[in-house]
Amino acid sequence: QGQIATAGTYARYETGPYAQGARVSVPRGADRIPQLPRVARDAIRKAAGVQGDDRVDDVINEGLQKFLDGDFTPLAPVWSQEARKDMAPFKIRPNDDLYEKAGVKAKALGLRASQVAIDYLLEEYGITEGIVPQSD
Repeated sequence: QGQIATAGTYARYETGPYAQGARVSVPRGADRIPQLPRVARDAIRKAAGVQGDDRVDDVINEGLQKFLDGDFTPLAPVWSQEARKDMAPFKIRPNDDLYEKAGVKAKALGLRASQVAIDYLLEEYGITEGIVPQSD
């Protein structure tokens, strides 16, 4: 009961983990759950199923490693206004070490490791649903 009361107090007064800008770390081995447009999430799941990838985590790990090796240059996807109206959670469980290393390198580019992972999936599966085309 004490933990519940403490959490409630933090939430009410927006302190501790509920303070503006507070960052709560995800424990090792935990799912990461980025939000992306449902149309893109569903397209990834469908493409993964067609290619026989039961889980996209192995594909994500491949992409993170390619990013770390300099063989993949990610861009943060820009979602269309229509696609942003229906955001949905996308549960992934990448290799923690790869994810953390990619996060450090991605930060230097103004990205997050989850953006690297999602961009790699979009590129690997040829998905364009919900994305605003970027001109070079």
